Amino acid sequence: MRPADVREFAHGIAYSHDWSSRGANGYGSDADRAQLDRLKQHGVSWIAVMPYAVADGAAARSIMTTRGWVSGERDALVERTIRNARARGLRVVLKPHLWVRDSWPGALGSDPAIARELVRSWATVIDHYATMAERTGADALAIGTEMDQLAVNAPDEWRAIIARSRAKFHGIITYCSNWDSYERVSFWSALDVISIQDYAPRADGAVNEARLAALAERTRAVVGRYAAFARRSGRPLWLTEVGFRCDDDALAHPWRWPTAEDRCDDCALQARAFDATLSAIAAAPEVRGIFAWKWFTSGGAEDEGRCGFALTDEQTRGVLRRWYRESPLR
Repeated sequence: MRPADVREFAHGIAYSHDWSSRGANGYGSDADRAQLDRLKQHGVSWIAVMPYAVADGAAARSIMTTRGWVSGERDALVERTIRNARARGLRVVLKPHLWVRDSWPGALGSDPAIARELVRSWATVIDHYATMAERTGADALAIGTEMDQLAVNAPDEWRAIIARSRAKFHGIITYCSNWDSYERVSFWSALDVISIQDYAPRADGAVNEARLAALAERTRAVVGRYAAFARRSGRPLWLTEVGFRCDDDALAHPWRWPTAEDRCDDCALQARAFDATLSAIAAAPEVRGIFAWKWFTSGGAEDEGRCGFALTDEQTRGVLRRWYRESPLR
């Protein structure tokens, strides 16, 4: 199946391990295989498989891999999902994530010396997954996600990761920058694809009729900025995460984690936001893929509740199915 061509549009899903029931319906499970079949029926052509490593808070100076001791994310199960996806004709980007306790990856590395130390620690994680990506025949490898302070303050260490990854893995290599700092990353020229995590606001406050009316225009402006940057950089562009919660604040703060206080009478807003985004992408030839955030291996929303990002609502699934199966996104 490899090599994948970045000119081929990636109709993608961020495919998340389900942690409920101690991972019984997670990567490598019977439920996982059933969901891979459903994704094919929805017109999905790519999935992002996302095992986690851990940093112990924003002051951490090293990164711990979770492979082998976290239920459901053991290497054998992650590899089984990759192989099962490829057997169904799905392409795979192996996209290791970093879970930072009580914080997020973008908070790490404000001090350049600590940044270099952390990136060297992260390099051992990527070495492992680059080898896995090659062994399983994955089509792409993401060497980092939303670690932009580290990217800015330790660029030489990231270039070393890229070189080491190319020696181990012969597919597409990318890095996934946050929506508000991709212009500060200096090593795009060493990568095959620019990838952006698109959680840019689509409105300035809670939903009302005026903000809904402006949704399409605001979304075109967001995607247009990404596309212009990719054009200047001479690289194709993936939006490796595009996500909207099922709550009234989803357009103003798309990145916010769901909480028990969220109101989510229905998911119509989520469906409209994806429709606007895919429409904007159709007019931006620089964008060569989107990975909708997110579809759990269980097919449900047990890990988040019904107000979260999980793509369980039939309106939203219908929008994705229509664009992925019938649209001119090619």
